[in-house]
Amino acid sequence: MAMVEPMTTNESPADIARKILQDNAYRPIRCLTCTFDQGVLTIDGRLPSFHLKQVAQNCVQNIAGVVQIENHIEVG
Repeated sequence: MAMVEPMTTNESPADIARKILQDNAYRPIRCLTCTFDQGVLTIDGRLPSFHLKQVAQNCVQNIAGVVQIENHIEVG
């Protein structure tokens, strides 16, 4: 998978992640939230399946500046 385009001066990795997730074909993924702190992107929210949890994480895995992803998505 290719690296996501570099962020502009006003876009944090969390902003880029939010845009990626909001454009996702799976509607439930569009409601997730993201925060970014010191290289760690955290994804929060609730999804109906483990599959969608993995899809969401895969969508944001190649964002410039992200060293680690904390996937706090609940399934149920």
